[in-house]
Amino acid sequence: MKDSISKMLCSGDSLNLESCNSNTTILYFWYKNNTLNFATSDSTYNVKDAAYYSVQWLDTLGCYSLVSDSIFVSTYPQPITPILSAERDTICTNAVGNLYYWFLDTKPLDTTTTPCIVGKTKGNYSVFMVDTNGCNSANSKPLFFDPLSIQDPFNEQMIVISPQPAKDIIRIECHHLNCKIESVQVYNFQGQSITIYPLKLNEMTMNVSPLIPGKYVLKIKINGKEYSKLIVKE
Repeated sequence: MKDSISKMLCSGDSLNLESCNSNTTILYFWYKNNTLNFATSDSTYNVKDAAYYSVQWLDTLGCYSLVSDSIFVSTYPQPITPILSAERDTICTNAVGNLYYWFLDTKPLDTTTTPCIVGKTKGNYSVFMVDTNGCNSANSKPLFFDPLSIQDPFNEQMIVISPQPAKDIIRIECHHLNCKIESVQVYNFQGQSITIYPLKLNEMTMNVSPLIPGKYVLKIKINGKEYSKLIVKE
């Protein structure tokens, strides 16, 4: 045989053994653990199992060679199948490896050297990893993840009005994915309603140039609840 050293395989992989031959070789007898496995005219033998392999050949004159030295083929342990879990916006696997191949809804998503990624998109996440021997694990079971499910509860600090003080156009933003601005009502400091701006987005602009300089209260209706914010008109 051309190679007389031990060979290591990942579980499930295969290796082609090739015999030294001559133009007069017509038949190869392949042995597995010193037991004749099969005879063939092919000088290569594809193996998958951990075992000792050797070969003997027959030439055109009907002469047999000696049985070759054995080559030992062994297999690395199968890497564990990753299990996914999520904490806040981070998805992690328990499997320890060199590389992690991530998928979202069965489509390639990312390759990392760490066992965690940040989940940014709703869907089914899965991963397989490559261990220190270069062997692939099986794919993990998919983990459904929705970034909206880990949002902090809405609070008044998530309403941002800029610029302050205001001259003409102001922007009202709601920094929460589940937030919808339904309307904005402007009150002067005497408690008189001046105007109402209906809208259903998570941000809006308002033209406050018609207002005389002074302080005003905006009553902003978000998801059915009113919040009061102060603005200063220059």
